[in-house]
Amino acid sequence: MPRAPRTNGRIEWAGNGDRVVVGGTIALSGGAAPTSLGDGQLILSRPVGTAVLRVTSEGKLEKRDVTGSDWRDISFLAHHEAAVYHPACRSIVSSDTNDDGSATLAIADNEGRDLRPILANESAAHVGEAVFTASGALLFTADHGDHVDLHRLEIDAGRLTTVASVRAPATIGNVTTSPS
Repeated sequence: MPRAPRTNGRIEWAGNGDRVVVGGTIALSGGAAPTSLGDGQLILSRPVGTAVLRVTSEGKLEKRDVTGSDWRDISFLAHHEAAVYHPACRSIVSSDTNDDGSATLAIADNEGRDLRPILANESAAHVGEAVFTASGALLFTADHGDHVDLHRLEIDAGRLTTVASVRAPATIGNVTTSPS
């Protein structure tokens, strides 16, 4: 049975504010009619939002241009749960929870090539939806069952820090960063 992607229903604006996505719908500036691009949460490319990603109910990562073209499968994990573009659109980070109960977090270029696992020595059972800071650091939550950590990963430097930690049943969710 396919796993449904985790979505948080957040509103996401393109960097220059001329388009917005809510769930599976994108609205363009200039009075153009909103376009439904199907089920699931859409992820706009960075910085200007000319392409869009989605995680399908089957766990595939797909990409297409905002204004046209067909969806292309750019999956780089066996199953994708959530994905996010780097602020400079040079790469995509995606997460999943494996069948063995361990978390996966990996990075690839913006076409799904050159896969690099980026989660090492992490005992989390689940990695929450990741978000980039404007400087390119990656924030993500790691659920360990008895506690949840908010981590900051500077990917190029390989530096991981724990920003916050809360004991269960408390959790950390809806992490947002400033676009500037």
